[in-house]
Parts: sequence; structure tokens; C-alpha cells
Amino acid sequence: MKASSFVRAARCAAIAGALTMIWGTAPASAACKGHFHKGSATATFRAVAGLKARNEWRGKVRAHDGSGWTYWSKAVAKTENCDKSGPGDTWYCSARARPCK
Repeated sequence: MKASSFVRAARCAAIAGALTMIWGTAPASAACKGHFHKGSATATFRAVAGLKARNEWRGKVRAHDGSGWTYWSKAVAKTENCDKSGPGDTWYCSARARPCK
């Protein structure tokens, strides 16, 4: 390879590095935590139990990772499970996910 090819490659790498510093990292996974948090709750209605479980998840994320990571909509590997196996008409829901910014 000629020296000019190396110079061009070095320029491209420098430009890519500068753009990464200006715009941040490109991969979405770079803005996600590597650990999970879980919230759980009970309620008479399934929808309410699900909302309460996600709200508990947000609280745990806020306490551990900070308020910028509390968006359920941005989280990855999300699971929400609900069942009515408890006593009476009580729904139990759990929400588990990795927080992302």
C-alpha cells in the first residue's frame, strides 16, 4: 500500500472520531445499562397492577441509576407478566427491563 492510502485512512478515522465526539455514540446499545431492574405490584384491575409495577421499576431505576434512565419506553429486554393467582380478584404484575437513555 502507498503512503497516501494510509494518510487517507488516518484522515477518515480522525473525522469519524470527531463526529462521534460531537454526536455521541451511534449504537443504541451504548446508551443502555447492562443490568436489569424489576418492579412488582398488585391491584384489583390488571391495567392498574401493570402501571404500578412499571412505576415501581422506575423508582428502583431512579434510586440506582438516576432519573435520566427511568423511561420504560426506552428500556430494552422488557417483560411484563401478570396473573390472577393471588387470593380473590387480585392481579399480580411484574415488570423487568434494562434501563436506557
